[in-house]
Amino acid sequence: RVEERAVVEVGIVSRRFVPSLSLRDPFVFDAFDGTWSLMNRTNSHAAPVPQELGGHLGYPPGWFVHTAAKMVSIDLFDEHPEYFAEIDGQRRRERNGRHPAQLCLTNPEVPRLASESVLRVLAENPQARLISVSPNDGGDYCQCSVCSALNEAEQSGGATLLQFVNRVAQAIETKHPDVRIVHLAYLGTDSATKTIRPRDNVVVMFATDYDAWRWPFVPYSDTEVTRRRLAPWAEIGAHVYIWDYVTNF
Repeated sequence: RVEERAVVEVGIVSRRFVPSLSLRDPFVFDAFDGTWSLMNRTNSHAAPVPQELGGHLGYPPGWFVHTAAKMVSIDLFDEHPEYFAEIDGQRRRERNGRHPAQLCLTNPEVPRLASESVLRVLAENPQARLISVSPNDGGDYCQCSVCSALNEAEQSGGATLLQFVNRVAQAIETKHPDVRIVHLAYLGTDSATKTIRPRDNVVVMFATDYDAWRWPFVPYSDTEVTRRRLAPWAEIGAHVYIWDYVTNF
């Protein structure tokens, strides 16, 4: 029964909720507006929210995803082809005639060079709290004997990437304790490793590409393939962001 009243008085109750999410970013154009972001409690890296109003989780410009070519320049190929991926027995400068080659992540010089690049960029962008250490887009990862052996031992196509990300994360953590290195679990690097664990200053950005590209939106609990891929990351204690393909570019 609902009592009929001419006037209904409602008291305002103060309430505060702090979710366990460190990042909430719808990644649509509206969310890139600072005022919209504040009103809707988001913190997109692309939303210019002033620090005095809470700020946002920002990346250095151009360091959101697919950053391999920024970390180790393809200009080094002629002198050091061993820094770059071996595909079908050959070190290659390009993929498909237009994309820069991936890196050979087990080469000991590559994490050193990448760490130097990341440290330089963070020094130039002290406001940044995230930086992606990730392959170029499109696959074609290194097939050299060392990379292949590590991936096989760890039962994960992303073992070489996680080891590499950990090395960069270790190199920057003293100077930049508030920065997290973003590892990209996407296009073959999505499987959790058997023994390698992400460092505490690493966050795994897990992409729902296998689901979102094939089926309509369904709850995570109804999506067997994503559940099977994502659960092991939680089991090894990884910090995880979800890159869900809801954006119409």
